[in-house]
Amino acid sequence: MALVFFTDALFGNDTNSGSSEGGPIASGTNAVIASGNQIIDLSLDSPDLSTVASGDTIRIAGRTDGVNSTDIFEITSVNDGFDTVDVVQIPTSGGSSLAWAVGGAFKTIQKAVDIMDGNDFCWIKATSGYKEAVFSVRNGTATAPIIFEGYTNTIGDGGEAVLDGDGILTNGWTTFGVSAFIYHVFRNLRMTNFTNHGLNAALTSHMDIIRCRFDNNSADGARTVGHSTFTGCYFHNNGAYGLYSRKQNTVIACISNHNSRDGIYSEDDCVIYRCLVVGNGEININVPEDSRRLVVNCTVDGDGKVSTIGVNTGNTFLGGVSCFNNIIYDCQVGISSLNDISETSLSAHNLLYDNTLNYSLFETQFGEVLENPLFIDEDNLDYSLTNGSPAVKAGFDLSSVGWIDFSAQQIDIGAFLDPVVINENDSFGLNSPPKLERLLLRQDHHPQIIGRFDGSESGVVIRVWNVVGAENNELTLENNTCYEIGNTGRWGWSTQYLPKSNKGIQHYFYQMISDNTQGFEGLFMLNTNFGFPSNINEYISSV
Repeated sequence: MALVFFTDALFGNDTNSGSSEGGPIASGTNAVIASGNQIIDLSLDSPDLSTVASGDTIRIAGRTDGVNSTDIFEITSVNDGFDTVDVVQIPTSGGSSLAWAVGGAFKTIQKAVDIMDGNDFCWIKATSGYKEAVFSVRNGTATAPIIFEGYTNTIGDGGEAVLDGDGILTNGWTTFGVSAFIYHVFRNLRMTNFTNHGLNAALTSHMDIIRCRFDNNSADGARTVGHSTFTGCYFHNNGAYGLYSRKQNTVIACISNHNSRDGIYSEDDCVIYRCLVVGNGEININVPEDSRRLVVNCTVDGDGKVSTIGVNTGNTFLGGVSCFNNIIYDCQVGISSLNDISETSLSAHNLLYDNTLNYSLFETQFGEVLENPLFIDEDNLDYSLTNGSPAVKAGFDLSSVGWIDFSAQQIDIGAFLDPVVINENDSFGLNSPPKLERLLLRQDHHPQIIGRFDGSESGVVIRVWNVVGAENNELTLENNTCYEIGNTGRWGWSTQYLPKSNKGIQHYFYQMISDNTQGFEGLFMLNTNFGFPSNINEYISSV
């Protein structure tokens, strides 16, 4: 049976058994074990075992014959009347007057890691920073990975748990499996302030890293052999590489900015898609070896020529580079190769602007754009496109191939879709957002309203008024709670929660208000771009 563990750096204790949140479900000091007998007798402590169930665990102090030679045993059945539990692992020796506990969160992640096997799950609670360096030495499998996920209050709430090296510990999380194929999954974790790497998987591969942050480490944010996927991760202000990976990686919707060396380094066989890579000290995206490399719909900014190269395809004679729909801006060199592989690679619909040199032994074969991309607010890493950007609807996709006449328009160049319409005189302070003048409601898409805050809030709600002549009526919303967008300081709200009637266009004013009284406000118009629906409630407007 797969085991589930919980950790809590503030309130947990490694003398617990880890199979529940909070304190132990039951505990005592007089457990009796008979050698070769799977029944553990707890009756001398007269415990209440009514809430203990199969799949819970029990810790027996001083034992090393539990799961993976630890002091943790897996419970298979409970007899509350006789105060006994049956366990999977058969004790190899007897004992009495043994301290024991069922349930309760561990204090350290390492305690859980030492026990876990494939298919086991560890919930890491974000009550306080984990001042520890974690070592994983056990492998999962492709169908039964070992999973670690952070949370704040309720499991699955997306909260971020922090491993903090405090400028003293060497690596945040190091993986050394029996084989290189470690099969770990990491979600919602931050690894920061370590004197070497945040994630050190230099000898292991096959990991999924989702919504994790690696920042302020003295060497690399994350380092891996390869065969891994990074999705929605953030690499920032690391002393060497943001992400260093040797081969066969997929990097999707990640941000890597202001690392001392490369933002994203992947030697071969990689896909880098919809990433934002800004101001890294050497190369923003570096894919240098002989292999298949796909760099698509990324936004790359050298940030005042800090970055020597936007995208480097390296020293290769085999070609195999696909580079299209990217914005490469303000670098010393936009796209570079050490050999001329322009005829054996695909490069199309890239926008290059304000680079000292756009290309070195490379070219955009067709669809090239050489104009200012018109970002919303690059100083604050908001690389959304304004409605006047030449990157809007200028990307390469099926609608630009020409074989079939599609109704859909081309996609945008760069990492962001759907341009934001703003007034040129708008400022971008906390209380002066861009005014969203017009949003389109599609049949399958509800536009989102985004507000920016300083990061000290823990909750945000929205109020919305319709603006009709001299009347300003506050609307009753189906849901007024905003959702946090990673750790960007931004909160969003979907227009699907507006009240519905049969009007196709309306003008609105909104205020987002945080639990520490910060405010963010703006105006938007919402319109449909499809015909009169069979159900008039598909239109959105005021009550």
